[in-house]
Formats: sequence, C-alpha cells, structure tokens
Amino acid sequence: RQQYRELINSVQQNREDMLSSRSEKLTEALQECNKLFTGVSQAREAALDAQFLVLATNLGKERANQLHSDMTVFDPTAFAEDLLTFMGVNRLESGGRGDESEDEGFSGGFLPSDAWKKLGNEAEK
Repeated sequence: RQQYRELINSVQQNREDMLSSRSEKLTEALQECNKLFTGVSQAREAALDAQFLVLATNLGKERANQLHSDMTVFDPTAFAEDLLTFMGVNRLESGGRGDESEDEGFSGGFLPSDAWKKLGNEAEK
C-alpha cells in the first residue's frame, strides 16, 4: 500500500513533468504501477491501483489535449494554392486562359503540360 501511495504522491508532485510531451515519466509511472499490481491481494490495494489509474488517465487526457493544441491546422485552400503555384500556375496571371492555345505550354488552358511530371519529380526527392 505504501508503494502505491508514494507513486500517487510522486505523480501529483511531478504533474508538469508528466504532462511534458518530451518526458517519458508518465509511461514510467504506469510501468511501475503494473509491477505493483502483480502483488495486489487486498481490496484496499486494488482501490489504490484504481485511484492511480484515474490520475494517470486524467494526465494522459491532458497530455493528448496539449498535443492537439500544439498542432497546426491543415488549410486545404492554402495547400491547393501552394500546389498550383508550385506546378506553374499563377492564378493572378492566368485569369482568362480558357481559350488560349496549347502551344504556350498549357493543356486545356489551365495547367502547364509538365505540371504533374514536375510534381512527381519533386515527390520522388
């Protein structure tokens, strides 16, 4: 029982370390709890194990939320604009290209004829 109490107190005191995405302390604490669980034989020990798991679960949830908030949001419109620019289309300059001939390097008046090849070559790098 004392080991469970010490583990719970340690996790509570080192809360900020446990929440750090660079730290493995939460995983280490869970592994220690697993070792302690093999010796559980009484109801009070099982209750302490459950108490630790609730604490660890809450920390894991906070850590996951922290990771989610650190991520940048994917903007599909910005991605499409960047992709078109990379492929050689300047949307500001290509405003009325629908009727222009293919001899200027544009198939169908929108993308340069080598646009997909250019993208494929870059993807292979």
